[in-house]
Formats: sequence, structure tokens, C-alpha cells
Amino acid sequence: METVSRNDPCPCGSGKKYKNCHLGKSLETRSRRFLVPLVLAFGGAAIGVYLAIVKSVTLGLSVGAGALIVVGLFVLLRDPPPPGHGGDPGAINFGK
Repeated sequence: METVSRNDPCPCGSGKKYKNCHLGKSLETRSRRFLVPLVLAFGGAAIGVYLAIVKSVTLGLSVGAGALIVVGLFVLLRDPPPPGHGGDPGAINFGK
């Protein structure tokens, strides 16, 4: 396993230095980050298949697609990317 220096970027992908993010903490939670969305996706798909068999195919497809959309939005919006390099967002740099 590769060791991470204090001033290297954190392997969790936060954009922070390792010393300010996960130094002294476990990085194992990174691998379990997508456990809840995967369980929700499979659960929604299972409910959709069940409804497709019992009630109607369109209802089952609608429920399954809706569950996948909700899980996708959850994954995309849960952990926003780190801010840029700072500075005044209204300032325009004309190369001076």
C-alpha cells in the first residue's frame, strides 16, 4: 500500500491536504461511501420488478426508473466538489 505524505492531496478526493483531512483518521469509510445508494438502487429496482409482475409493467418501470433517478441525484448532490482556487469570483483576469 502506498503511504501518503502529510502535504499530499488526501486520497479521499476532498481536495484538501492529507494533514487537514484524514491524518489520524481511517480512510475505510471511503469504500463504504456508496453502500447506501447501492442498497437503495437495488431495493428500488426490486420493488419495480415486483410491481411489474403483480400490477403492470408500466407501473413497475416507472417505480424502478424513479428510484434510480432519486439514487443518482443523491450520489451527485451529496458530496459537492471542493471550491476553486479562491479569490474574488467577480474579478476578471485579463492576463495582466
